[in-house]
Amino acid sequence: DDDNILANFVSDVYRECVHEGLILESNTFSDQVVSSTHGLDQEFLGTFDLEELEKHILRAFKWHEGDHKYYRSPSFPMVQSSGMGKTKLIQQLRQKYHENDSNDIECRLILCMDRTQGVPPSFIKHYDGRLILGGPDDSFTRTEIDDIHHQLDKIAIACKRKKVIYIFDDAQMLLPGKSTGPY
Repeated sequence: DDDNILANFVSDVYRECVHEGLILESNTFSDQVVSSTHGLDQEFLGTFDLEELEKHILRAFKWHEGDHKYYRSPSFPMVQSSGMGKTKLIQQLRQKYHENDSNDIECRLILCMDRTQGVPPSFIKHYDGRLILGGPDDSFTRTEIDDIHHQLDKIAIACKRKKVIYIFDDAQMLLPGKSTGPY
């Protein structure tokens, strides 16, 4: 029946991935993850996700331009499992706006890192800047907040267009309960 066909197919694909070394089977937890730039030189497939992300961003800009009683930052989280294409998708958005000089929107891709992390391979090619954050404490000190503002000001100075999209990659360290490791 159909359920068994699908289960057998998934099982066969999984076995082949293990055999080829694409999946490592282990009963122990590993904190080894691939670099943030892994796979970014591969071709981006499809357009639907990119179009939907851009529509959402443009709606946020449009809402923000309206006259509202309270200020709200036009921001939103993008959450997905590791290795599913978030960075590749946002890199495509960044590339689209970098290539279009007639657009009034600029996109800056910023990698969030803790002080102990090294710069990933091809960092300059794929990111516009990095945001160096403190340790794994639950809250930021006034000094850390001032340091974050200073780092973002340095990135903002380089912006030339009217509207700027800041995209923070690996931004879990900006959230309460921050962690540099995989979820």
